[in-house]
Amino acid sequence: MNAVAVLAVLGIVVSSVSLQHHFANSKTAYCDIGEAFSCDIVNRSQYSSILGIPVALVGMLGYGALAGLALLPLSTRALRSLVSCDDVLGRLRDAA
Repeated sequence: MNAVAVLAVLGIVVSSVSLQHHFANSKTAYCDIGEAFSCDIVNRSQYSSILGIPVALVGMLGYGALAGLALLPLSTRALRSLVSCDDVLGRLRDAA
């Protein structure tokens, strides 16, 4: 797994925690840096959603797409090797 995919998975984890806190009913100590700064205030404000969709969910989907694109060369390589194995087996069968 490459570094971009690992970072994207970490982004999914952080976004999912943020999404869980977005829908939580009680105040949490998540990201409380002081009285002047709290992620809970931002995470539950009117700016935490775009057209009713939580920004954390948009982040999860974006990081998921990034992870998928980062892993695409690996799956393409695996598919090519699978196709080439099938091709070799087909040629062996036809030769017999």
